[in-house]
Amino acid sequence: MIVQNACFINEDTIVYSCGRHLATLDLISKKMEFIRRDEEHVSEISCLSVGTSSKKELLIAIGEKMPDGTPRASIFVPNRMRWLYLVHDEEVLPEASRDAEILRVHLVHEKKYCVTVCKASAKSNLTVAFWSYNKEKFVKSFTLPRD
Repeated sequence: MIVQNACFINEDTIVYSCGRHLATLDLISKKMEFIRRDEEHVSEISCLSVGTSSKKELLIAIGEKMPDGTPRASIFVPNRMRWLYLVHDEEVLPEASRDAEILRVHLVHEKKYCVTVCKASAKSNLTVAFWSYNKEKFVKSFTLPRD
């Protein structure tokens, strides 16, 4: 299941996951376009979010799992046709297992930061990670205790 599986990117257009790629659909003209990804980067998408950069550029963020099982947040910048990758390795999720996943991804409005909520394993606590996405750099994380 994909959390927030469709988001408006403007008044008439939505973006959604289509298999392991993304698609946009103009609701007025019914025109669909695909945002294809390199085959080596294709993986399972778990969540989707849309935001804007400090330069007012559209950003599309997805939480996904790399082919080797490592969670990653990927941010697409359509104006530059560029992907930014935020890999959740041992520094972010020290106890990560094959079950590790990103549950939510959020682009802080008009800032240079991305926030992810992830689980290292099925029974672990939630980890909130902060990233400077322009530099593709991990900033800080903290763990939320289980109830």
